[in-house]
Amino acid sequence: MNARKRIEDATRETLQKLKDGADVTDPSLPVWKVDAELVLESERQRFEQGDGMALLAAVRVCANHDMPLPAWASKAYISAFDAVLNCRAESWDEAFGRPFKKGKHLHALRKRRTMQRKVWLAVRHAHEHDGASIDVSLFEKVGKKLHLGKTQTSGLYYEAERFARLFDK
Repeated sequence: MNARKRIEDATRETLQKLKDGADVTDPSLPVWKVDAELVLESERQRFEQGDGMALLAAVRVCANHDMPLPAWASKAYISAFDAVLNCRAESWDEAFGRPFKKGKHLHALRKRRTMQRKVWLAVRHAHEHDGASIDVSLFEKVGKKLHLGKTQTSGLYYEAERFARLFDK
């Protein structure tokens, strides 16, 4: 079953649970579980490309959604933890990787992470509900509402869009 179909099915099931009184923030809702599975696949890809932070992100996703760790994450976590436990790594950063590269500014990273989804949702809403074309004028309009420039808004949108499209293959 492709990602879109899984998301549609999970959305229908989630809507029914919400009608029955479920809390929309409950991470065990089907829509959040499917989202978590997609995020885990993205984290696996990042980990395979050498991003140690992706392993810790996968552990967090599984803990948040009461899901078992995938085999790749279990093996990698045990290996990294044992490196520290058995004195083969001097620090957690050495075992799991630095969370951020040297020279990165946390404020800028935090803003980017926060704004990426806001931009994507605002653009998609304007496109799907208002019929707006996804173009420079829309990026300018959305950016103005979010206190961002049109170029930054465009960049954030396309980063989020690339992430979303990873799961349509």
